Amino acid sequence: MEGHETGNWELLKKELIRKWGRATPFRKYREDAIPRLVQKAQESHGIKSRVEYRKFVGELEEMTDYFTRMDYSHLNPESGNPLWSALSAELKKEVTKELAHAKKLKKTKDGRNIIPELDTLKEYVEMALIIIDFDEDESPAVTAESTKKKGSPAAS
Repeated sequence: MEGHETGNWELLKKELIRKWGRATPFRKYREDAIPRLVQKAQESHGIKSRVEYRKFVGELEEMTDYFTRMDYSHLNPESGNPLWSALSAELKKEVTKELAHAKKLKKTKDGRNIIPELDTLKEYVEMALIIIDFDEDESPAVTAESTKKKGSPAAS
C-alpha cells in the first residue's frame, strides 16, 4: 500500500478503509455489556477455571478498550469490580487469602474490604487459579494411594 511505503498515514488510513470498509471496529457494545457479561458468569456459578477466566478477561478487556476508545464516561477501566463479581465463591476465598497474605487487602474505615484495581486483582486471581489447579491435581493422587493401601493384602 502506497501510504505505508511513503509514511503517509492519512493515505494509508484511506486505503485501509477503502479495502476493509470502515475505520471503527465491527463489534459494538451497549453500555450494559459489562454487567451482562458479569451476570452471565454469575449464572454459571462464577469463574472456576483458568479457561473461564481467560475467556472472561479477554471479553472484559475488549469491551473496556472499546468503551475507552469511544469516549464513554460511565466506565472506570481500572476497576476490579466486574472481575470480582464474576468469580466463584471458592476463587474469591482463595484470592482474598492471597491478598491478605501479601498485605494488599485494603479495608474501609468501617471494616469492609476494598476490591483492588483490575491489574492487581488479575495477578492474584491467576495465582489462586494455579493453587486451585495444583490442589485438584494432588487430591486424585492421594485418594488413589489410600484406596490402594486399603485393598492390598500387605495392609492387613
